[in-house]
Amino acid sequence: MGYWYYLRILWLGDGVSQKYLSDQTNVAENTTASIISSMVQEGLVTRERDKRDKRKFRINLTERGRELEGELLHYAARINEKARQGIDDDEVIACMSTLKRMSENLEEEFKRMQESKSLS
Repeated sequence: MGYWYYLRILWLGDGVSQKYLSDQTNVAENTTASIISSMVQEGLVTRERDKRDKRKFRINLTERGRELEGELLHYAARINEKARQGIDDDEVIACMSTLKRMSENLEEEFKRMQESKSLS
């Protein structure tokens, strides 16, 4: 399950940095590094030094990682379909809007806390 979020980002465009993956998944960089290491061991991705900035790593899908898109996306669609049963589109839109605003509120609070911490 933990791989799902990373795979979805990589299916949209691989060759991204670990930091980008961490930012997109809202997961700490050290956790992302650990997950990527596991994905490398399972043959889903490769981790290569960035040619321009040797401090960074670029994450690329392997052929197996690409193949999983076709295998897994239909499951995601079915799960979403089941989850939405009996729920009007307007309710889903309202829910997503509310969750997005809550996430933004928490992100702002986190930034505020980080800024006040750095001023101390």
